[in-house]
Amino acid sequence: MRLDGTSSSVCTPLPEGRSPRSRQRPPFAHSEVATYHRRVVHDATKGERRAARERVSRYYESELAKLIGRVAEALTRYRDGEIDAHEVDDLIHRYSKATRALWRFCWSTGSGSQVILVARTLEHWAADSDAIDWWDEAERPRRRRR
Repeated sequence: MRLDGTSSSVCTPLPEGRSPRSRQRPPFAHSEVATYHRRVVHDATKGERRAARERVSRYYESELAKLIGRVAEALTRYRDGEIDAHEVDDLIHRYSKATRALWRFCWSTGSGSQVILVARTLEHWAADSDAIDWWDEAERPRRRRR
């Protein structure tokens, strides 16, 4: 399904186990994202890429606002004497890690045709009512590279 709601026969997921990257990287821990043929991404029109960038921008802004809300809540609790400065510092560090993970997901692949894949992932998550809590994602242990 394209961003404009039309269907394309080119936009079909690859058969199970046929992803060229399946041996290189493990799948996302938070959902099962289908892999698409390369030409689907590169054949996107300028309008589709613009719509994808807008979709990803809206998602980024809304998730960033949620993370900022957590910091604001922590500062309020600090001012009320519920938590100390070290706990606020830990929360700010976690906020920093969460925003880096969010940015990496939304923008690290570039703003060109790769943003189509990010937008499709967001659509997939919305259809499945699946979402990442970036706050929790910041504390998830990372795999070590070999």
